[in-house]
Amino acid sequence: MKSIHEEFRDIEDRSIVLFIPSITGYHRDIIDILDLLVNEQNLNCVYVTINKSHRRLNDLFSKEGINTEAIFFVDTVSKGLGFDTDNGHSFLLADPRNLSGLSITIAKAVKRSNARVLIFDSLSGLNLYNSVSHISKFFHALTAEIRSWNIGAVIISMDKEFKEELISTFSGFCDRTIKRV
Repeated sequence: MKSIHEEFRDIEDRSIVLFIPSITGYHRDIIDILDLLVNEQNLNCVYVTINKSHRRLNDLFSKEGINTEAIFFVDTVSKGLGFDTDNGHSFLLADPRNLSGLSITIAKAVKRSNARVLIFDSLSGLNLYNSVSHISKFFHALTAEIRSWNIGAVIISMDKEFKEELISTFSGFCDRTIKRV
């Protein structure tokens, strides 16, 4: 199996990639993707987190040597847990079911951070709070917005969280699908 650096290195700037990691390799793959995009390619990044707080991720990424100053977080976890403050590098949302609000917040984050790449972690997390039909509509709208912003994106969906026909539909909106299972 190719390394993450090999998988992503030949992807064109501003491409949208649907990334399907294995559950066992997920954390390492995320670190490797950030290492390539943020550390090696010096890209500002918006990181949308559906199931972990931005503080926890920031600490993890820092320990792994990722330049966290280049990452702006959209966090759908912390506010719901009662944390209303951020570090100036994040927007906090109270409800991951509010997909319209999430979309608006992502747009604000991209603009504020001057991001060149968006990492959405993950569609699978949205599956806990939203119907598949709502996620599908959101995904279609999000990919259209990403193209209008003229940035790249890595959209993560854990393996086996969606039926294969839905993954095929998601893949159709992307420039490339990388499955590491």
